[in-house]
Amino acid sequence: MEQLNLENAFTIFNEQGIEVTCDVIAIIEQEDQNPLIVYTDYSLDANDEFNVFVSELEESGENYNLLEATNYENIEEVKKSVEEAINNFKNLDNIE
Repeated sequence: MEQLNLENAFTIFNEQGIEVTCDVIAIIEQEDQNPLIVYTDYSLDANDEFNVFVSELEESGENYNLLEATNYENIEEVKKSVEEAINNFKNLDNIE
């Protein structure tokens, strides 16, 4: 997974078929599984917070596929990593 990193943005098609640019918040490595990618498309939820998504990241040649995260065995560890990544992402504006 060397090609995709926190400095990358990527595009997806949303439910309405509109191409949307997303930014990577974090990539969480998992033992013996596809890594998880935490990302946002900067859309807002009902509380005016950015929507954040978590998917499994599958490498496919030079491209990547986003898959539904289905392994919940280590969910508490993943939740903690996601929360830390989101907090770090939100604090990027505070860096001098």
